[in-house]
Amino acid sequence: MELQERFELKWNLEILGFDRGKKRVLHQRTHNIVVNNGRQFVIENISAASFGTGGASMQDSVVQYIGLGIGGSRQTAPEATTSPLSSNYPAGYGGSNTQSDQDVTVSRLERPVKATTTLWLKQVAAPPAFPTPGSVRWTAFFDAMEINLAPYTSVPLSEIGLYSSKANPANPNGAPTSAYPGATTAMIAYDTFQTLYKTGFWSLQVNWTWQI
Repeated sequence: MELQERFELKWNLEILGFDRGKKRVLHQRTHNIVVNNGRQFVIENISAASFGTGGASMQDSVVQYIGLGIGGSRQTAPEATTSPLSSNYPAGYGGSNTQSDQDVTVSRLERPVKATTTLWLKQVAAPPAFPTPGSVRWTAFFDAMEINLAPYTSVPLSEIGLYSSKANPANPNGAPTSAYPGATTAMIAYDTFQTLYKTGFWSLQVNWTWQI
């Protein structure tokens, strides 16, 4: 007789927009992928590096940040491929918008944008929510004036990444250096979605849920 246990990780992503009166003006539901770096993140976090005093996991990191970008294969806004976004922002990098949310080898946002005037990633709320047994939901809030950087009155967002605490939010994609678009192993999940235009008239809430 053979006994087989299947360990399956499910995930869902919800993006909501609210006007200044807190009325919901946007709601998208989509399904992300846990990329290869994310799969390694999971197995290393449940594997011990040592059993000494206090102990430590191989990964010893947690989910901490969410980042957004204008890349990905589902980008449909003409503004994303024309000036000024195609040349001035990100500086000197127009991007090709080819990344797919079906490709587990993806390791970064293709064309990340700043969350604030100084940071590329937004920290999730802590502690996270646990909606049901075996599930966890991380939430990040972007206020009306975030992802709304002069001189761009509207930013056509189309991709999103979930990052571990190993990311440096001061750099593109949480990378160790400021080089754009940033090389890192800190992005653990990714998704492209129907283009939404972020302006200074509404805030954004991201709910990212994983379930076993």
